Amino acid sequence: MRKIPYLRGARDIRSIRSAGIRAIPKIHRSNYLELYMLSNEKGRLGRECYLVDRKGKTTRTLIKSINKRMNKLQKETYEEQQNIKSHSKASPKSLKTMRINY
Repeated sequence: MRKIPYLRGARDIRSIRSAGIRAIPKIHRSNYLELYMLSNEKGRLGRECYLVDRKGKTTRTLIKSINKRMNKLQKETYEEQQNIKSHSKASPKSLKTMRINY
């Protein structure tokens, strides 16, 4: 399989949330709020991982079915080519001809 180059996008930029920067000074901020926000982020990322895994599984299944179909068509094409070659090897004397008058 070919290597697909990874292109950086907007998802790769660190945000204020991922950097851990908050507007409230640390002494006025609640640890419970921080834990709650991190727990929500963890849940969201867990759901996203699950969806990516499911999509990957269905994609792999589709690729397998496409490969099977391609193999079958390649075999049929090869057999047709063999049949054409075997018909072309027939000598011209063995073919019956008929004269047509116009």
